[in-house]
Amino acid sequence: MAKEPRIPAAAGLVIASPQTPVPPGEIATLLEYVKQGGNLLWLLEPNDLSGLRPLAAALDITVRPGVVVDADAPRLGIGNPSFIPIADYGPHPITELLRSPALLPRAVALDIQPTPDWKAAVLLESQSDLDRNRPVGWLAAVRPRHRRTIRSPDRRGGAVPAPTRRIGRDSRPEAATPQRVVVIGDGDFLANTYLGNGANLELGLNILNWLTLDDALIVIHPRPLQTRI
Repeated sequence: MAKEPRIPAAAGLVIASPQTPVPPGEIATLLEYVKQGGNLLWLLEPNDLSGLRPLAAALDITVRPGVVVDADAPRLGIGNPSFIPIADYGPHPITELLRSPALLPRAVALDIQPTPDWKAAVLLESQSDLDRNRPVGWLAAVRPRHRRTIRSPDRRGGAVPAPTRRIGRDSRPEAATPQRVVVIGDGDFLANTYLGNGANLELGLNILNWLTLDDALIVIHPRPLQTRI
């Protein structure tokens, strides 16, 4: 992208945990891409926006510091409390057919700001205490084993938003082109190490199909390989 003054027309763009800060010129190109209605999947790392705060502001999303810690992780057989099992799926085409939990390692919590431009939906949230109707996760420092709290544990954690809006010059909303964005902190759940956990693979495929407007493909789930003897 550094050699191009603009992002070529495509079904969608993926920002996958940049290893170095994004130069200002590329940030301006990204902002223009979003402004023009480009679909986007943004996978970000804990405490590292790589200079992309202007993009978060354009999407009306606040990235909260630290990682989400789940107090019930050991009870569920998960050794690392910063590996969050996601079973509370929002009512969204991406998640409505998921039947097993996803596992998000070192997840970042995101707040969605109310805005007239974007219609936002929560895809994933850290689990709740059903008896007390409150989250059992909280935000902790980057080294969660120290259990140093940054935010109150009764705040919602690990919310993954999917903002949408319609872009077009036609005054009729149904005639405009839908723009779709998914922001997830972070992208490790799609890495080879964790892709086979729970519904991670199905979730990743559903996100990509939804972003590229292939909604019909969301109902097609991958089948496990069977060994024949």
